Amino acid sequence: MTVTVSKLCELPIFQEGFELVAGREGLTNNVQHVTVAEVPDFTDFDLGSQLFVLTTLYAYSDNLEHATNAVIKLCEKNISALAIKVNRFFDEIPASIKKVADDHSVPLFSVKKNVAFRAVINEISSEIIDSQLKTIKSLNQQHEDLMGLILEGDKLETFVKILGENLHCFCACLAFDKTILAQYTTAGFAENSNNMKDLIDKIDDLPEGVSTYAFIEEYMVFPCYVYNQTMGYLIIKPMNPIHDSEMLFVKQMISFMSIKFLEQHLKIETEQRMITAIVDQILFNRYADESFIQDRVKLLGLTPQKFHLIIILSSRQENRRDSLQFLYHHWNTKVRNVFLNSALFIKGSDLIAIVSLGDSSPYLQESAICRALTGFINGKSYKEESQVDFGFSLIENDLRQLPNCYEQAKKALKFGKAFKPSSRVFPYSEFIEEGLISHSLGSSEHEEIIKKILNPIKMYDEKYKAALWVTLEKCLFSKTLENAAQELHIHPSTLRYRIEKIADITRADFFSAHGRSLLKLSYVLSKIGSP
Repeated sequence: MTVTVSKLCELPIFQEGFELVAGREGLTNNVQHVTVAEVPDFTDFDLGSQLFVLTTLYAYSDNLEHATNAVIKLCEKNISALAIKVNRFFDEIPASIKKVADDHSVPLFSVKKNVAFRAVINEISSEIIDSQLKTIKSLNQQHEDLMGLILEGDKLETFVKILGENLHCFCACLAFDKTILAQYTTAGFAENSNNMKDLIDKIDDLPEGVSTYAFIEEYMVFPCYVYNQTMGYLIIKPMNPIHDSEMLFVKQMISFMSIKFLEQHLKIETEQRMITAIVDQILFNRYADESFIQDRVKLLGLTPQKFHLIIILSSRQENRRDSLQFLYHHWNTKVRNVFLNSALFIKGSDLIAIVSLGDSSPYLQESAICRALTGFINGKSYKEESQVDFGFSLIENDLRQLPNCYEQAKKALKFGKAFKPSSRVFPYSEFIEEGLISHSLGSSEHEEIIKKILNPIKMYDEKYKAALWVTLEKCLFSKTLENAAQELHIHPSTLRYRIEKIADITRADFFSAHGRSLLKLSYVLSKIGSP
């Protein structure tokens, strides 16, 4: 509840001793403070906002131009209203001052000589304090009402409706994935769905850490935080400026909406902990009885078929918990729409899907799986999805092989990113050789290769800047040495010199079958052995 100039005009002291002479358009101005201005440098100070000024213009009584300029400065400081006592130093309020008040929409009052400013200040201050007390009582009652709704388990729709009814405007509540959870529209006011779509697209462009609210065109966007992470948004489209008391109510509502988001978050976390425990049993234990795994898989909502595989979705950017949850909800729908018998869950910073296929499934062919996953990436999607990779395992017909499938999918991602960084879908079948080689990581043979092949090349490069390693890489994967030289922008004779230098320091001759095989093996071990 706010005190306006119009409200003050209803006070007895205003009725008896004040006359509005200009600035009528500003009667809706809010008033929070009142003061007396009688010194010439009063306008040089910071006057704050929503100020009602009382004066006799004593400091300018001998110069109308100075008095008019002082009123201009007061109006430019956005005072709420000005009251000038007449028959003291000015018999009446000059026309020039009235014009200034009209131009700035600042209510201007003529005050009778016998009205004491002390009494005016008391009356205005009492009205402001009384209004503030009513606001506090109202907010306290609203808080109790909202707390009651929380304890009764009311849904977000109830809170959005209450806010919309109080503010008489359009309100909506969005989840962190920008799904509209609830909305309220006032009678005779329908929000355009295209406008909402444009708004949702622009929310992603908000800077991180918006603590209060941000304007996106005519909408006010308030983030709702849980554990210092954005869990949702409150959207308001006010038809009129929101007053301070209304803003306090909005902030109160955001706090209670955040509680609802916290409830949802805790429910999801509890469900995911249960799912994680089941998944750990499936992926990290070996069982002789396949029926036990079938029972575990059914608990994930999946009906086991004849064939099985695992798909891992890995984001190329570091995910916050809220964006990871968004990826989960969005990809869960996509994956289950294509792989009808599948279960998706969060594991660490990745999403993992257990997929079960029947005899007649179109995805028994690896190429069909690749096309489906590529279609996911190339399709219209949110920008959080723009940097994701898929790794998937071989197709097995025994649920007891799921732990192996999980390892294969992880390796497919690791090897794919190392050897085919421009691709984003990696079937493990394309990295069987690398998979076999990976079993030697940490072995004495691996240590010997590091000692005799990898370290000598890298130490020589560090000492002489000879680019032997990058030369070896190009030679291993180019069709001809001429192609490798062109990609390195060097002469073929320079490339041959570098290859011979590798042979000198490693005793591995690139031009012999054994030497080339040893160098490729060393290169692969170097790539897959990196973190």
